[in-house]
Amino acid sequence: MKKLFIAVLLLTTYNCFSQQNEFKEKLAKFRFSLNPLFEKYDATKVQAFNFSKSDSITIVIDEFVDKHTLEIRRYQKELLLNYSKNGNASFNMNEYTKADVNRFNQQMNEKDISALYPLSKLLWINPLSELETYRDMYLMSKWTNVEIGAYLSKLSICTPLIETKKLDEDHWEIVENTYDIIIKAHYDMNKSKVTNIEVYERLPSTSH
Repeated sequence: MKKLFIAVLLLTTYNCFSQQNEFKEKLAKFRFSLNPLFEKYDATKVQAFNFSKSDSITIVIDEFVDKHTLEIRRYQKELLLNYSKNGNASFNMNEYTKADVNRFNQQMNEKDISALYPLSKLLWINPLSELETYRDMYLMSKWTNVEIGAYLSKLSICTPLIETKKLDEDHWEIVENTYDIIIKAHYDMNKSKVTNIEVYERLPSTSH
């Protein structure tokens, strides 16, 4: 299950980092510069994503993120603002059922993901990447590996619809409509964190 989580974490991160932004070039160059650091680790460690806060690559990432806090915040705001112009992620509530995610939200609040996966500090600079990771973590708790694999394969072909809404200066609502699953959440700019997750699952009778 951990291997599947790592796979979806990397997949969603790769897709989300394709956004155009002034910060993109600097971020891309930094990420490329991490390649030599990986030469210090054996393939097993890298494949397992088994990094700690004391690993040199984690330290370098932490320094980069801390140094560019203001730029990252602007990048996040610009990205969320771009999606606020879409207006196409709405859905018919009659075709979906709202899932009970109280326990999932509680677990996410109690679990320190950044401690378990220190590199998420870099991977989740993009709010959408964090949201999609939580989406896939939820699916991992409900679906089989085959079902998740099929869903992600379909998602690589069928682009999701994304819409954002500014709630106040520091909080945004994000909606991602992937047809089978719709996930809504708030993004706290002060904490750089996704909160208040809601999940809507498409009813079987309307999936054909």
